[in-house]
Amino acid sequence: MAEAGKQGDELAQTATAPGVPAPAGPADTLGDTLGRYKLERRLGEGGMGVVHCAFDPDLERRVALKVLRRSDGTDDARQRLLREARAMARLAHPNVVAVHEVGTAGDRDFVAMELIDGETLADWLRACKGRRRAHEITQAFIAAGRGLAAAHAAGLVHRDFKPHNVLCARDGRVVVTDFGLARGVEGAVALETTLRPDQPLTSSPSSLSGLTRTGSVLGTPAYMAPEQWDGGIVGPAADQFAFCVALWEALAGARPFHGQTLEELRANVHRGIDALEMSKVPRRLRRPLRRGLERDPAKRYPNMDALLAALSRADRSSSAFSISWRAALVLATAGFLVMHERGHAAPSCDPPAVEIGRMWSPALRAITPVALVAPFDKLAIRWGAARSVACTADLVTRPMQLHCLDGVLARFGAVRQGFSHVPAGDPENAMGELVDPAVCLTPSPPKLALADTPDSAHAFEMLATAMAADDNPDDDAPKPPVAPVQAFVDRGDVDPCARTVALRALEKTTPEFPAKRAAIADAVQTSQLCEDDRVRAETLDAQIIYEFELPVIGPRGQAAVKRAEAAVARVAQPDLTAGVEIARSLIESQQEHWHDALTHIHAAVDALESEDFHRAAVQAALEEIELHFSRSKPDDFAAARALVVRWLPVAKALHDAMLVEKLERADAYARYSGGGDLAKAHADLVRTWHQKPHVEGTKRRVEGEVVDAAGKPVAGATVATGFVLYTDAIGVVPLYRMHQPDGDLRETTTDATGHFVFDEAAVHGAIVAQLGDLRSNPQRTADKVKLVVGPTRTISGRVALGGITNSEATVVALSELGESYVVVGTVKPDATFELAGVPTTKVSLAVQNADAYQMQIQPTQIPAGTKPVTDLALQLPATGRTLDVLARSTLQIPIETAQVVVIPGRVHVSNVGELDKIISNGVDVRYARHVVGESVPRPALDQLKPGDLWARFSNVATGEVTVCSLGLVNDLADEDAVKKMFAHRDELEMSCQTVDGNAKVVVAPTVPPKRFD
Repeated sequence: MAEAGKQGDELAQTATAPGVPAPAGPADTLGDTLGRYKLERRLGEGGMGVVHCAFDPDLERRVALKVLRRSDGTDDARQRLLREARAMARLAHPNVVAVHEVGTAGDRDFVAMELIDGETLADWLRACKGRRRAHEITQAFIAAGRGLAAAHAAGLVHRDFKPHNVLCARDGRVVVTDFGLARGVEGAVALETTLRPDQPLTSSPSSLSGLTRTGSVLGTPAYMAPEQWDGGIVGPAADQFAFCVALWEALAGARPFHGQTLEELRANVHRGIDALEMSKVPRRLRRPLRRGLERDPAKRYPNMDALLAALSRADRSSSAFSISWRAALVLATAGFLVMHERGHAAPSCDPPAVEIGRMWSPALRAITPVALVAPFDKLAIRWGAARSVACTADLVTRPMQLHCLDGVLARFGAVRQGFSHVPAGDPENAMGELVDPAVCLTPSPPKLALADTPDSAHAFEMLATAMAADDNPDDDAPKPPVAPVQAFVDRGDVDPCARTVALRALEKTTPEFPAKRAAIADAVQTSQLCEDDRVRAETLDAQIIYEFELPVIGPRGQAAVKRAEAAVARVAQPDLTAGVEIARSLIESQQEHWHDALTHIHAAVDALESEDFHRAAVQAALEEIELHFSRSKPDDFAAARALVVRWLPVAKALHDAMLVEKLERADAYARYSGGGDLAKAHADLVRTWHQKPHVEGTKRRVEGEVVDAAGKPVAGATVATGFVLYTDAIGVVPLYRMHQPDGDLRETTTDATGHFVFDEAAVHGAIVAQLGDLRSNPQRTADKVKLVVGPTRTISGRVALGGITNSEATVVALSELGESYVVVGTVKPDATFELAGVPTTKVSLAVQNADAYQMQIQPTQIPAGTKPVTDLALQLPATGRTLDVLARSTLQIPIETAQVVVIPGRVHVSNVGELDKIISNGVDVRYARHVVGESVPRPALDQLKPGDLWARFSNVATGEVTVCSLGLVNDLADEDAVKKMFAHRDELEMSCQTVDGNAKVVVAPTVPPKRFD
């Protein structure tokens, strides 16, 4: 390539500088021209072509002209040359040689490239062997690495990186060349070798450098990654491996892996890094090089940028050390002499990198928002105490602990500056960003690399602003603008640590869920470049919710928890630990491991309370209350109320109206579901309910009138509409728990003419009117409706619970609208029930045994009528029949979540809208889950394929049943996406099949979900 490099040990001649006449050379066998180019002299061989110095008379410049050999003029060779040229032409980077033109002249293909005045990196190393300092070598390789990183960013993999394919210009520029083996990242394929395994190899340092010619290994064996040897997928990680082999060789004078034959070399590469002789590699560079040489590509650095950042930091620390160790030695010697004279033997302790007085002083304390003074005082005191302890540590541990404490102080400075500019924020937000100095007092303290810089302080200011907006319960309150945060993140010169903090701010600032997920994913990647254990831990902790497959957490979500758990263990602090514990609790609860779930949530609450994270502790306590509601055993409602009593005073002391309201709502729900004053509980649920704005595409305008049985207008009637309406003897009740009150519910009152209007109502759902004891039968939401109020009826009886407790059961009456309109009633301890306000139309009465993730309904049909129905006997039949359903994607697109429905008998359903119309026939609904540590019965296990989701149904109706499966988007945490999905219910395709009464396992074809963005 502009390429002064031959393959193997053939060294290219130094190229003439552009614009300087070349000395006369021997005539080339091609003649003195190729197209418009004047060939001046042969430079050598480059890859599969011959490289010439040539003059371009049109642009009056000299170029390096790479010409395909006549013997290599096959279609494959020509394609490789063109591929190299196109790959190079796609790159515009100072560390990659520039391509000017690709052409053909006289049936010869050529590539015109930038002419580099210099030598190969191999020549550069060999010319001054033993005289190059490690710092100088490392910097040269880092420059070459930037070229590789640029190639990867452009979607290319070099696949043959080695010192012979890097040029060092006389002006100091380092460029990567010879992309003849480059492929697109997505198209990187397995390599094949035609070399004999027992082929002998010489011991020359570059004896394996030339094996990239046609018919040989595609890639140079001496630098090849294990996946290249194995015929695996070759991606950017293979270039990273080759880079580390080359750098190791340059530093140590020998490659890390040796072999007299290909097979021996291959075996040593596969043996891995554990047996490597590292004594000749500078200590500071061993760790990044060992990671880059990991056998498993996944264990190497995530990208070249991360490797280069690690090498740069190691190299900088060495330079700083080389300057400071002499001064430190002088000070230590002087100190020793003074102590010796005084008769003291106390250990010395180097001063901190920055004095605490620069970070926290009376002057700074005076200008800090009052709410932040106490947590900052606390950290300063703890830091001083921790440093006193660290100064007594042994000589091996002490420097690491002191360096960690320097990192604690640096972060403190950045946090103090950033959060001090947002006085309205919650002090716990700032507390959560500080690092407890105690984490440094371990034999292996965490690495803290975030620096106290203006960018870091600004990033924390943006994070503090976003957190303060998050804490504001008013949905109409102005949110901080996204643009300034985005502009900061997009700046090319922002330190990775500061950028990671800013990306967390972007996640909190941007309103769209997909954008939030993307910001956190970017933060996780950037945190790897930062190489700060605390930054990485908090970022992985924040990512957990975005990796969950909801509503049933699968392998991706569980892997996210494990990653966060491992990272948090390095910097174990209450707020981070609590985040992992809460996630663990949720996973256990979904598998109905209630004891383990409660144990995890207890640990989270205790950890937060111990460090005065009072607000976070209340929020975790609300999660604990939610667990009790999900389990719904007789004592759970009392336990939930006890937790409300415990934490309500704390929430009030925090003056947090939102937390107070959530706790009061939880208490109302516990009283409503667990027995007590129904009227008071109903009123409290209504009082603590708040509507939320509809998402565009999920709302409609509804207007109509309310009349009585004689057709006269009814003034002052209450009209309610929503996606789902729950009603009881009193009226419509927002029967949701404290986390998600029904934001779709809308209520209004009729005017004197009985007229009403909803400017924004749910596009699908039910609508009903009520005046005192009079209530209309529900109707489907429409643009115009007419509601007739009249008497309702009551239904009462007894339930045969079939082994569950009364607190786990709810009696429901479903109208012809299905689940859009539900009359609810509790089951008393004596197993009796009474439903009031039941429509006079035909209804299906059922006992519902439900938690947050499944629903069972076995209905009893009640015909239309106005008279009360009494002494009704209901039961959950125990058929003993089980059915395992495997939800399997119909396309080559995996499904993250699927809802499976089993309906008695033979029915026709093609979409969710049709399911609504027959749901009163009785259904059993489950969310299918990924098989992660599940005990799948053998018949189902035998048919299970990768990617299948599994659901088990018990007490299935005898005889024929219809099994339907619905693929759901994996963004069920995104409330807007869910609303949009169900606003298009008629477009949500369900795959259904009827199976006979002998079926034990059903494979349910599942159509991947549509998105309605």
